[in-house]
Amino acid sequence: MASDYFLAALDRYRETRAAVLGCSPGDFDTHSLVIVPRPDGPYLKSVLMALTFGTGTVVSVEQPYLEWVRANAPQDKHYRAMLPNVLLQPLAEEAARRGDTIDWRSPNLTFLPAQEPAARPLPRGFPSSPSGPIGAIVTSPPANSTTLLAS
Repeated sequence: MASDYFLAALDRYRETRAAVLGCSPGDFDTHSLVIVPRPDGPYLKSVLMALTFGTGTVVSVEQPYLEWVRANAPQDKHYRAMLPNVLLQPLAEEAARRGDTIDWRSPNLTFLPAQEPAARPLPRGFPSSPSGPIGAIVTSPPANSTTLLAS
């Protein structure tokens, strides 16, 4: 049984990924392929981004390639859009025909912890303070340090 922590983390992850991709969180539960225009945002270098939770796949693509992706996306199983030879390589070939150069990379796998991780103290000599929009911790190494290990 999934913990309350995991379920809440999964909801937050779905919401943030939906915002990045330009879809609604419910699109991941449709058991189908949802293709949306890629919104403006921090991922402008990506022509196409795709994400699946196994219960639905969302492909977010920049406008010049949107109709091509819709016409060439797999029609049978939604998750096949994640396979490089099904959509990514053909998209790179289409871009080359248009005079653009794009590369693809294999999908990443993401994990969420089942329980809240235990807080680990920083080694002595590493002061920290909250910073940034999500409360990231910024550390400063001791003055005599040459290596900074991040966890």
